[in-house]
Amino acid sequence: MVEAVPVKLENVFASPTTDVEAERFKQAQEQVRSALDGLLSTATAAGWGVREIVVAISDAAAVLKESYVADASPIEVPSSVQT
Repeated sequence: MVEAVPVKLENVFASPTTDVEAERFKQAQEQVRSALDGLLSTATAAGWGVREIVVAISDAAAVLKESYVADASPIEVPSSVQT
């Protein structure tokens, strides 16, 4: 596996503006989509194909989801990628 590379993520996510669960999920989806669009743009500029990056993102998300279902405790972010 490739070592995690530190990424500057300041100001990528705004705080949620509601406590209503459905609205929070919608806000989270909008912010994640925006972040992923930026990631995809950066990856394609570096020479990666759109399909291979989208598949890689999808696979990584599936692993995270599976890990969270198996252990519902908060996911620990490696110190190398914390801002």
